[in-house]
Amino acid sequence: MRFLLTICTLVWGLLANSLLAQPQPEDVWIARDSFGVPHIYAPTDAGAAYGLAWAHAEDDFTTIQDQLLIVRSRSAEVAGKDAAPADLVVKMLGLNELVTPEAYETELSPEFRAVLEGYTAGLNAYASSHEAEVKVKGLFPVEGRDIVVGYLLGLGLLTNTANVVGDLLDGDIVRERLPQSAGSNGFAVNASKTGGEGTFLAVNSHQPLEGLYSWYEAHLVSEEGTNVLGATFPGGMSIFLGTNEHLGWTHTVNHADFNDVYELVVNEDESAYRLDGEWKPLEERKARIKVKIGPIRIPVSRSYFPTVFGPAFQNDSGYFALSFAARNAIKAPEQWWRMNKARNLEEFRAALDMQGITGTNIIYADEKDNILYLGNASVPRREKDVAWEYILPGDDSELVWGGELVPVEEQALYLNPESGYLFNTNNTPFHATAPGYNLSLDDVAVGIGYLQEDNNRSIRAAELLAAEEVISWQDFLRIKYDRCYPEPLYALEIQNLEAMLNLEPMAYPELAQAIELLHRWDRCTQPQSGGAALFMLSLRRLYSQLRADKRIPDRQRIVVTEGEMIDAISWAQAYLLEHFGQIDIPLGAIQRHRRGEVDLPLGGGPDILAAAYGSPEEDGRFRVTHGETYIQLVRWSEEGRQFVYSISPYGASNRPDSPHHTDQMQRYASQQTKEMSLDWEQVKSQALRLYHPVP
Repeated sequence: MRFLLTICTLVWGLLANSLLAQPQPEDVWIARDSFGVPHIYAPTDAGAAYGLAWAHAEDDFTTIQDQLLIVRSRSAEVAGKDAAPADLVVKMLGLNELVTPEAYETELSPEFRAVLEGYTAGLNAYASSHEAEVKVKGLFPVEGRDIVVGYLLGLGLLTNTANVVGDLLDGDIVRERLPQSAGSNGFAVNASKTGGEGTFLAVNSHQPLEGLYSWYEAHLVSEEGTNVLGATFPGGMSIFLGTNEHLGWTHTVNHADFNDVYELVVNEDESAYRLDGEWKPLEERKARIKVKIGPIRIPVSRSYFPTVFGPAFQNDSGYFALSFAARNAIKAPEQWWRMNKARNLEEFRAALDMQGITGTNIIYADEKDNILYLGNASVPRREKDVAWEYILPGDDSELVWGGELVPVEEQALYLNPESGYLFNTNNTPFHATAPGYNLSLDDVAVGIGYLQEDNNRSIRAAELLAAEEVISWQDFLRIKYDRCYPEPLYALEIQNLEAMLNLEPMAYPELAQAIELLHRWDRCTQPQSGGAALFMLSLRRLYSQLRADKRIPDRQRIVVTEGEMIDAISWAQAYLLEHFGQIDIPLGAIQRHRRGEVDLPLGGGPDILAAAYGSPEEDGRFRVTHGETYIQLVRWSEEGRQFVYSISPYGASNRPDSPHHTDQMQRYASQQTKEMSLDWEQVKSQALRLYHPVP
């Protein structure tokens, strides 16, 4: 009996400690400001993560579930065949198998696992108290491992892995393609360039305005030293980009070599592949999912083959294996969390050295006037003299990725250049500041595969930043919100796009008015800009035709014929006449910022610093769906004061019945922001609603 009593006491003690370690909802506060943005306070980081999960679910439980469904390869059960490719990619890449229980326990620190599990506890609590909102049985409860798999999936998308898998399955295996020119911007300027006004940072991501990878703004505060304001994705358990009291950072997508493809040599009956002169078993596995077709769910499967390089796929050209950088990203969520908590440059650099975040550039600034840019690329050392950008031989074990990653100090890393500013717009990391202060290929480790090209945004940013001897805060805002193209036009995919603005009107009488309108156009894309609508439509048609002909993306910039340009302008002219009765209309008449009953004119365009990409609607207008998304602007004055301004495209909530579904749209369309605070006491005193995350 005494033995049983002792065992019961020990078990109860363990259970009590476990319960005490769990966040207590009554200790967590959520303060909603006048725009509905959640400011979350808790004694612990785990409690703050619990509150973030609850608040985000209140505002967008649907999209959080969409993310979890893909992680579980179940999204096609709900959304149908269009969702099937994502489900299959997760299974064929083995993302869930990468985050094993052992890896979860050993690769992530105990203190971070507690925070991660606080987040999942918040999600599970919301799901259990809102069962009517749960999309499919068995989705909850979620575990910390599910969240980590979601990070691997997101980083796999950002580093182009999912597209490479699609290409291999389709037999389209061309390598070393130029990336598309859509992307993000980041700017950091220190006091040597601001004339005593302090240090500036622009967080300026370009993402979809809605969906799985749209931003959600939040502020996290804990008694364990967290005080960070910024944005995260659905399923993100900390802030991905933003600022704390001491420093801030942003991301842009990096275009390095994050995926290597190997052509396997297989035997006659395709049961083995050759490696170093020996035959290894080529075992077929099936990625199995279910797809909703009407009222029923149909089983669907695709084959893949595990190899020493990674998963292999069969197409009409043979068998091709894939190594991808995101498979090493298990530490990414903890790295972001430690970036959230960093108090100075040294702590932030220590977080960067974790190298969990696979391939997003990082632009940084802090209260001590430091600015930094890292062409972040967590890739393996590639010492062998091999053309890694092309299809690799799959019978040489020396080409198997090793465990050592290229360290941060051997990547494209800038710290406090004498020019006083740093920028990236998804362009080459070798054009990040003023001439004379840029790194070169010789300054970084071999085999990273950095992009060597610029884009319109980087050329325009370089012009504007260099034009001012001193950049005031107003100059900084003007540059960040710029809506003009440089002269000449530069396109990452096309060598001679400028020629479309310099055609001879008399040579094409039926298009003379349109060509003359393009001559007069000032290259700017304000809502009131004339000529911009014609140009945007012409550009849209031109790219559509080039993609249909499979001419882009390609290994190098192509030359477009005059005939192709004329076809594009002719199509645009016909479109404008059909829908608007004239060709000279302001851009804002056709390009709209729409949600619910709100319908606003919007400026910007493809590869513009203030970017906008639209999709056609029934009335002939284009609803902007990608481009400028969450924006945060930070200034530390030389007196030590911090000023933070932000804006979201729509509002804090994705629920149509919420007053915060559209309440930031007018400011966003007008290139205005709202002032934010990291002072919890101030936020709490001014909150429109203050509550605990309980049903």
